[in-house]
Amino acid sequence: MSRYGSIIPGSNFITSLSRQSKISRDAKKRLRWFDYYQKTGNARLTCRYFGISAQTFYRWKRRFDKYDLTTLEELSCRPHRVRRPQISSHVVERIRELREQYPRWGRDKLAVLLHRESIEISSSTVGRVINRLKARGVLREPVKREEYFFFFFLPVHRN
Repeated sequence: MSRYGSIIPGSNFITSLSRQSKISRDAKKRLRWFDYYQKTGNARLTCRYFGISAQTFYRWKRRFDKYDLTTLEELSCRPHRVRRPQISSHVVERIRELREQYPRWGRDKLAVLLHRESIEISSSTVGRVINRLKARGVLREPVKREEYFFFFFLPVHRN
């Protein structure tokens, strides 16, 4: 008899899936919960044996379908609708141009420059755009002056 033979029809297929790693390690662990639960018939005993809470066990029991093992996989917690940035592309491009022209200027000074060009945008929004551009690799952080200064004037020790 296979490892998952007591509750699941076609247990040979399930065992082969498990060996081929078609289901995740966590899904295999949950499958063992329900196999043990089917053998004992006692949910509390199963929870004590595996060291899980009853709430966790019953949540997974509600979701579990013995004909579809993908129900034992973890679902995404990401929201279905995620807010999109509402900044137009020409403003983002202008922020990039200004930042390349004045690499040491921060978000506050850049916001003042944009305000002079009649682009109404807050300094925090400018900072978010700059961070997004850095994350994409479009902008690079300027070299700090202290490092640049000390790079040329460090004494060279020779042995």
